[in-house]
Amino acid sequence: MLTTKGTSTLSTTNANVVNRDWSNAGAVDWQACIFQVQNGYTFTNSNIFNADATGTINQFNTSTFTNAAGGQFNVNTDTTVSSVTFNNAGAINNGPGITLTLASSGTDSGNWNIGDGTIAMTTGTRTIASGFSFTTLPGATLNISGGSFNNTSGSAVTLPANLVLNLSGGEINGNSDIIIDGDFNWTNGVLNGSGLLTTNGTSTLSTTNAKVVNRDWTNAGTVDWQAGLFQVRNGFTFTNNSIFNADATGTIDQFNLANFVNATTGQFNINTDTTVSAITFNNAGVINVGTGITLTLASDGTDSGNWNMGDGTIAMTTGTRTIASGFSFTTLPGATLNISGGTFRNDSGSAVTLPVNLVLNLSGGSIFGNSDIIIDGDFNWTNGILSGTGLLTTNGTSTLSTGNAKLINRDWTNAGTVDWQAGLFQVRNGFTF
Repeated sequence: MLTTKGTSTLSTTNANVVNRDWSNAGAVDWQACIFQVQNGYTFTNSNIFNADATGTINQFNTSTFTNAAGGQFNVNTDTTVSSVTFNNAGAINNGPGITLTLASSGTDSGNWNIGDGTIAMTTGTRTIASGFSFTTLPGATLNISGGSFNNTSGSAVTLPANLVLNLSGGEINGNSDIIIDGDFNWTNGVLNGSGLLTTNGTSTLSTTNAKVVNRDWTNAGTVDWQAGLFQVRNGFTFTNNSIFNADATGTIDQFNLANFVNATTGQFNINTDTTVSAITFNNAGVINVGTGITLTLASDGTDSGNWNMGDGTIAMTTGTRTIASGFSFTTLPGATLNISGGTFRNDSGSAVTLPVNLVLNLSGGSIFGNSDIIIDGDFNWTNGILSGTGLLTTNGTSTLSTGNAKLINRDWTNAGTVDWQAGLFQVRNGFTF
């Protein structure tokens, strides 16, 4: 073992090759060239290591660099830690505007004092352990373009409000929670793990790469989904408690029985034509459909919140929308509900009223349920079935066209105008028109 207690100055462009165990209890001032630990040996810093070289710390043949508890790893110039197992139980101190690139695996139980600088992960797994923390100033950035930020600490890790997280590759993983209080920019990479991810700032999802959510994610800030498939996987749930802006002209779907929940306080803003497909989609908050926009629902789920359709369209193509207590419509003239497949099922225990300025087009699927439905506006029926034990009341103009049979398998009371233009008109199973 080599132990140093004074000041060790590493200068000139010659490689600094460490081929034995070295424990620093003084100060190492690394000023130039490569710092390489070789052949399974370990460099341990228990005091001060100044990275002043604008260089690379690496290894040959499975070696280790340890910043021990009490160690100060001062990154004063742009520095790369590559391939060497790099463990930090002390403090990493980034200088103003400096970038530390971590291209290595290791365990982090100490502090990342990023200041207003950057830590850039490019490869390897950073295993977050008990005791880990961030210290940041405005301008601090964590860039993950490869590798894994893996929280297995048993406690939540919080990324502070003044730290910007950029995920452009690799993954966020782990069995423990992660809380992102600041901005989160997601262009590529995957959210994995069994811990809960909570976002409290603005999450911007851009580029056409798929955004794969393979862990539970609760949004308490703003998600601005701008591009790429949004896919929740493997039984996990995305929960929106605040604002989700659908700006992608894209699809929200699932793999292996996953869920998208717009919770009681959630605002699901449909700003471009959007499809929710296959995923279980539950809405207890508000769906806000923009002017002239279409939201296509091709999924099962429960609706106990508000469909604020404006003058836009909600198009049901498959799946069962189960209407529960608390459900309502908000509409403007021009609003349209198209049911071409699936089921609009009112089991709420109360009558659901389709407002006078909402046009209902039934061209497939069914209107169903054990609770009443009142249609105050126009009802255009070309195909599909009226079923259920609740009463259907129509107060506007009901137009029955095309040669498809019009099958009435529930009680229907018309208080408006029915214009039966084509197709068999058949009342079934003891029900009454």
